[in-house]
Amino acid sequence: MPHKYVSLDPSPFSANQQIARMVREIGNGRPDLVVLDVGCATGYLAAELKQIGCRVYGIEVSPEAVREAAGHCEKVWCADLDFLEPLDCGRFFDIMIFADILEHTRAPEENIRKLLPYLRDDGILICSLPNVANWRVRFGLFFGRFDYSEVGILDDSHLRFFTLQTARRIFSDLGLRILQMSVTPSFLPYRLYRLRPIKWLDYALCRLLPRFGAQQFIFELQP
Repeated sequence: MPHKYVSLDPSPFSANQQIARMVREIGNGRPDLVVLDVGCATGYLAAELKQIGCRVYGIEVSPEAVREAAGHCEKVWCADLDFLEPLDCGRFFDIMIFADILEHTRAPEENIRKLLPYLRDDGILICSLPNVANWRVRFGLFFGRFDYSEVGILDDSHLRFFTLQTARRIFSDLGLRILQMSVTPSFLPYRLYRLRPIKWLDYALCRLLPRFGAQQFIFELQP
């Protein structure tokens, strides 16, 4: 079955573009960062990180996606994150990325916990999570609707849902400190995005009202 996530969203406010910028800032010119892309899909984010000098490894459940991601990663483990066996490496990674993956798993907190031993002592986690308290979902609930879709907050393959409060609680329970948080905007209608200033206005509004306006939260974390 073809993987539904196969390319990098070009919008500067997309989760993957913001994550790539975070990695560049963390690296600050270092050409040797070792990154684990958890749920790497076809390796489209890995390809972007490879271009800035990162050595990227991946974990992906789809054998078809693994074959494609192997062209961008030094190694890809084909595994279901909920049933992941120990990796054949030690404290190896400078950065672990959980981009649009934890909501597809049964035990998000436990899945982070079992990968933490592979993060170096000064390592960084970057994690994006969908915001189920976004105003569009709230509006639908007001009228008794909770309709799944092919992509987005109510993606039909999502098993878990998050608010800003529940995300912070998970990270606190794991002993992770939030270094910074960003958002992907979803306040104003997308059809207005043809006007570039509207994109920036939407992003600014969602930074001010993240619980209500954000489609996703993007966290930079450190143990």
